[in-house]
Amino acid sequence: MIQSLLFVLVIGIGLFYAFKYGNNAKKNSIEYLNKTTGTKTTQDLVELKYFGKIDLNKTEEHPDVHTSINGNKVAIDLNIMEDQISRPTIEPTRVFLENLNDIEKVARKKVSDFQNGTVVKGYINDHLRAFNENELKSLGIDKFAKQRGIEWNLA
Repeated sequence: MIQSLLFVLVIGIGLFYAFKYGNNAKKNSIEYLNKTTGTKTTQDLVELKYFGKIDLNKTEEHPDVHTSINGNKVAIDLNIMEDQISRPTIEPTRVFLENLNDIEKVARKKVSDFQNGTVVKGYINDHLRAFNENELKSLGIDKFAKQRGIEWNLA
């Protein structure tokens, strides 16, 4: 459960960066494509932690990379939807991957806040209220929740 919550928080942080830089990234990508005429044959490589060198002028699908983040085994997936991408567009992803160990520590701290009854506990409680008693039992959450003082409406 803790690893699931940690994963959700890391994904949330990733989405934050996507929303924060997404419009700018799209604009930069369009500007880059408008400046490019014909088929570009030269490589424009950028090094991404966990994925190695990526050619920005000829992006491709990158399979899951299995690695360890602060002692936790994780799979990281990289999806680039365009055939070409600009350096300013990929930069937030590069920074995010470079700082993933620190981001995971922050996420783990936020999960530990759950046990102290802070905002995270309220967030989780709100989501647990969406499930009925049978759904919670099928997920094995009922015992976990009761032991940690989580309250929800079973009606």
